Amino acid sequence: MSDMERGNTEDKFAEFGLVAPQIDCQCCQAAEAAAELDVSAALVLQLVGDLEEVVDAAEHDLPAAVTRTFGSDGIKTLFGRSSAEGIRRLRCSGFNHVFMLELGGKLMKCIRPHGGAGGQFSEALEAERLRRSSPSLCKDPQVIFPEAFFICQDHASSAFICEVLVFEYLPTCQSVADVWKSYERTHPCGVRQQASACSAHRADAEVRCEHTKALRSLVRQVALLGRHFQAIHGRRHGDFKADNVLIDRHGRLHLADFLSPFCVSCDREEFCNSLQSQHPLSQ
Repeated sequence: MSDMERGNTEDKFAEFGLVAPQIDCQCCQAAEAAAELDVSAALVLQLVGDLEEVVDAAEHDLPAAVTRTFGSDGIKTLFGRSSAEGIRRLRCSGFNHVFMLELGGKLMKCIRPHGGAGGQFSEALEAERLRRSSPSLCKDPQVIFPEAFFICQDHASSAFICEVLVFEYLPTCQSVADVWKSYERTHPCGVRQQASACSAHRADAEVRCEHTKALRSLVRQVALLGRHFQAIHGRRHGDFKADNVLIDRHGRLHLADFLSPFCVSCDREEFCNSLQSQHPLSQ
């Protein structure tokens, strides 16, 4: 990272009372400095109701709440459907996430970026910038890039209150972190070794069972995927943790969550830190 890029990053974080992470990395290249983008009319989605209705809605009332909030035109824009019937809420734990919904093979993520929707940490504006500057990134089959993205305008105040990003939904996918945790849970060591679900591990923890070999292979594939991403797109992912590497039902790997300007860390360091464990085989 050049001194000018470091200075711009520090200024951006400092504006919101944050401290930019210090990066001394020789193994991956920072993303280019983001150009300032204005919120164009094409990126604005007008809400027709209160967003909190969706946040507070019970599952049986979710379709009606989504319709009251986004309107039939909004549902058509987001999901390509005329109705919200069949929509369901997904588990949501990401930073600044408000909710995630799935309908008709599409996943909608609603967020409130730090500093406000459409601000300096806007994921929608970052997606628009990448769509213009890095078309190859948008079309990479191993990258989960949003199919659509909008900044939502409140129906009453006209203020920008949230952002929504629409992705292809990957059913039954799990992250590398999920697989890692499952391995540690089913391959305990020490006094709990005899409770392992793996017969080979129960017999001898020093012998690498098929699950241990598969996990090692998976981590190698993730490393190669990270290098592939950097070589093809000329930049680091920036948030290359195990939670952001997804495995679809066909066993293919996909990279997610690289749109936040918060994400500037070294890929190798971020991935290793995300899998820190006291489990001896994991180490």
